[in-house]
Amino acid sequence: MAKILTEREVSEIMSQLSVEQRKFILENSKQSKKAKWLEVLAIFKGIDIQNTMTLEEVESYIDDWVLVDILDSGYGNKNYQCECGNPLRYQYIVMNKKKQMTFGFGKTCLSNHTNLSTELVKDILNGFHKIDLERDEILLKVFKGELFNLKPYLNLENIPQVIIEQVNLGLPLLNKQIYQLEEMKQEYDKRKCHERILDGLKSEARLAFEGFPKPVQQEMLRKMVNNEYIRNVPTGFQDDEIEWLLSLGLPLLEKHQRKIFTYYQKQKLEKEMQQQLELEEYYAPYREKNITRINSGIATHISPISVIDYQTLKERHSTTLKAIHAHQDRLSTGNKKEWERIISMIRQLKEGGEFDYSSFKLNINMICFQLHIERDYYLY
Repeated sequence: MAKILTEREVSEIMSQLSVEQRKFILENSKQSKKAKWLEVLAIFKGIDIQNTMTLEEVESYIDDWVLVDILDSGYGNKNYQCECGNPLRYQYIVMNKKKQMTFGFGKTCLSNHTNLSTELVKDILNGFHKIDLERDEILLKVFKGELFNLKPYLNLENIPQVIIEQVNLGLPLLNKQIYQLEEMKQEYDKRKCHERILDGLKSEARLAFEGFPKPVQQEMLRKMVNNEYIRNVPTGFQDDEIEWLLSLGLPLLEKHQRKIFTYYQKQKLEKEMQQQLELEEYYAPYREKNITRINSGIATHISPISVIDYQTLKERHSTTLKAIHAHQDRLSTGNKKEWERIISMIRQLKEGGEFDYSSFKLNINMICFQLHIERDYYLY
């Protein structure tokens, strides 16, 4: 929050300034208040104000009261007088354009002796207060010795003249003026960066780029700045526009990337389906044999396929289990879970628990298939 200086503090700091510095601050404050007066009245009357309009142009649309001047007696003085007779430090000189008559009022009488509503005058005075806060910000920076170095920004185009004059007089800038310069510098740096990138393009690529609509140019520039290039496309993928852009060394747009991603997804799905078919074919004989054994076990109330002790399991499958353990970092997400389940099953068997031997062999076979590991005799 901006610090509000007392009238005495303002007077003391202002007294330390040069004549030119004081004149600049006072004149700039006065012009800002005139502009605020016109702005509030214009908004009230529904007048559309353009940024390029001068105070005189805006004033031409106002047909009643306009602010002509603000007179200041100085700290501790009340040398001016309101139309009502009260002594004033600040006198607001206003003119009724219809009557072509000029009056001097204090804050209170601005609404009492004009046809301006209380709310309208309140908005105007609130605007004046904010302008005074900006003056205080400059004075506080003067007191703290916070000057601004304009040299890094002198290459910018269209620096506001008021900023140049302010710095040349040895006065600090407002925070909002510094932010304005920073935004201008960022825009300048961005434009220069774009120019360097475009200058580095081949003539055919530059010609093609300049023929694109503005939104396409902006997207391409953003991708070139961030080095977001796709150099290659999947085998078998065909798209004339994408191939043309790649041949020119230009980045692909989001719509092109979506096409490539869709193709990748389609390829992945087809590959997974093919792998599933291969798995089905691979395990078909085993499943038939397993079903026969299970049926046989059911028929005799004995299930030898599921009856095995820990020592026998080690003798039969230790070689295969060690091979899987050595390559477990290559397991797919699904097979990692199956491998963890197998380890848990073996631990349960060792502790005398139940053991589903057929499920064990089925999962081991699937893992061996993924890792291309030679299976032991008992897994066939």
